[in-house]
Amino acid sequence: MPINVKYDPQLNLLTCKIEGHIEVEDYQKVLYQILTSNEYPSHVSTLWDLLDMQFDNVDLEFQQRIIEIRKQIHHYRSEAKIAIVSNDLLAEPLVKLYIILAKELNQTTKTFTSLDDARHWICDE
Repeated sequence: MPINVKYDPQLNLLTCKIEGHIEVEDYQKVLYQILTSNEYPSHVSTLWDLLDMQFDNVDLEFQQRIIEIRKQIHHYRSEAKIAIVSNDLLAEPLVKLYIILAKELNQTTKTFTSLDDARHWICDE
């Protein structure tokens, strides 16, 4: 699977690193893993590392499908802060589109170009 999930218990932070090309089903599998894990709570804050992700198949329909999946599990994840990290200039409008589409979920979500900045924000209490 092109999404690698790691939990840091000291920071209570889940990092999901996407490498290469992903499908909506890959995302859905990872969310199921997050919701059913005994290692961390389902509402753990999550850093989505998109630095090595390919965006060649990400379009409006892809994003809408992701949002529909998020709506289905929102009551489990609504307390989680979400940091999205990408420094790809071509991906920037797609990441912003996701933020716009996800506004209706009313979840604290922010984009970054640096992993350190994202960790600092997401772990700041």
